[in-house]
Amino acid sequence: MDLIIARYNERLDWLGPFCERKLVDRVFIYNKGTDIIIPPQCNIPILVENRPNEGRDVEAYVHHIAKYYNNFGDHMLFLQANPYDHIKHMENKLLAFKMYPSMRSKLFVFGDHVAYDTGANNPR
Repeated sequence: MDLIIARYNERLDWLGPFCERKLVDRVFIYNKGTDIIIPPQCNIPILVENRPNEGRDVEAYVHHIAKYYNNFGDHMLFLQANPYDHIKHMENKLLAFKMYPSMRSKLFVFGDHVAYDTGANNPR
């Protein structure tokens, strides 16, 4: 799974457990703010690209899709750099997604439930 992060000036120390537990395969950080400090325990590929501070987080996501269209990972998780403000129990949801392939769909959104299949409009 690829983790795509839109960042302004948020701290990235929350990435440490993701790296240690190998919850993701690659991390792409689109930085629109100050310089980044990557947690030292990250031993997975992390690509950082500085972007102009325009277009909010969606600009970074669309840029990533256009740039890597022919090199997508099996799954992609698009996040703002302060994900715990937006998604409760995010690590557990990501772990469940990795452990239970039957939960996956072509369009997958983390929500209040462990998974939400937007195609069937059915929380699982």
